[in-house]
Amino acid sequence: MPGRTLLVIMIAFFTLFGCTTIKTNSSYDSSVDFSKLKTYAWGKNDIQVNRLGRSADSKMVGVEEMARRDIQPIVDIELKAKGFLVDTTGNPDFIVRYIATGSVQQNVPQTYYPGSPPVLTYSSIVGSFMMGAVQIEVKNPDTKKMIWQGYGETPVTGDGSSDAKLTRALKKILRDFPPGK
Repeated sequence: MPGRTLLVIMIAFFTLFGCTTIKTNSSYDSSVDFSKLKTYAWGKNDIQVNRLGRSADSKMVGVEEMARRDIQPIVDIELKAKGFLVDTTGNPDFIVRYIATGSVQQNVPQTYYPGSPPVLTYSSIVGSFMMGAVQIEVKNPDTKKMIWQGYGETPVTGDGSSDAKLTRALKKILRDFPPGK
C-alpha cells in the first residue's frame, strides 16, 4: 500500500508541477559593451501560431490575443526597471523585438503498471495542450546584428490563467539582460 500511495503522490506532483516549468536560455555578443546602452526602440514583433485544425485550436486565439496585448508592455516594464528608457529621438542605442510562437501539442498519457513488462502500458484519453515560446531579440540599430537574445518556453492556456505565467516567463528571460549586471 505505501508504494501505491507514493506512486499516486508522484503522479499528482508531476501532473501539477511538471508542466509548469518555464525553460529559458540566453546568448549574447561578448564584444558589445552593454553598459553604454541606455535607450531602446521597438522593432517589428512577430506572432506565429500552429494549429491542428481541432477544437483545441480555439484556445490558441486567447493565447494570440494575450501575446499581442501583454508581451510588449511587460518587456517595457522590465527594461524600465533595469534603467532603460524608450527612445524619443529616433536614435536608440538598441532595438528590441519579440517572436512569440504557440502550437497545440498532442498528449498521450501512458500508465505503467509495476510488475508488468514495459511494453504493456495503458493509454488513456488522448489530450492536447498548448506550448508557448517567446524569443526576445536585441539588435544593434546601425548594423541590425543581434547582440543579445533570450528564449523561454512553457505550456500555456488560453483562459486568462497564463497571464501571470507570461509575466514570470518574460522576467526570467530578461533576468540575464544586460549581461554582466
